[in-house]
Amino acid sequence: MKKILLILLIGTLSLFALGEEIHDFKYETSYYMARKHAIEQNKILLIMIHKVGCPNCAYMKDIVFEREKVLNYLSENYVTLLLNSKGHYYPKRFISPRSPTFFFLNAKNEKELRPRKVGGSRPEKFLKELTAVKEAYDTNTTLTLEKKPDEEVITSKIKIIN
Repeated sequence: MKKILLILLIGTLSLFALGEEIHDFKYETSYYMARKHAIEQNKILLIMIHKVGCPNCAYMKDIVFEREKVLNYLSENYVTLLLNSKGHYYPKRFISPRSPTFFFLNAKNEKELRPRKVGGSRPEKFLKELTAVKEAYDTNTTLTLEKKPDEEVITSKIKIIN
C-alpha cells in the first residue's frame, strides 16, 4: 500500500514539473480601490466581468492570466479587477449580459481605451490585445475595432483631445 501511494505521489509531482510554473495572479475586487491603485501607479485599469459557471471566464482566469508572459505584462502595466456580475457593486455602465466582458480604462478619466471585449482569448492573442491597448494609453489614443464574424480586428487609432 505504501509503495502504491509513493508511486502516485511521485507521478503527480512529475506531472507538475512538466507543466508551466504556477503563479499567483493578483487582482482587485473593488472598483473604487482598483481605480485608486491604477491612478496611483499610472497603470491601465482592466475590468473583467464574469459569471459563476462560465467556462470562458474560468479559462481566462485560470489559464490565460496564469501564463508567465501574460501575468508579467499585466503586473507591469495593468491593475486588474475581476467582478462577478451577480455579487459586486460597480458602475452601471459596465453591466453586460455576456461574459466574460473586458473593459480597458484610463483610470484617470474613466474613458475606454478600446471598445469592450466580449469572450475569451488564447494567451498569445490576449497578450497582443494588452500590448495594443498599452500602446494606445502611452500615446494618448483610443483604439477602434472593425467587426468581422467571430473576430475583432484593431483597425485604427484616434487621437484623444483633452
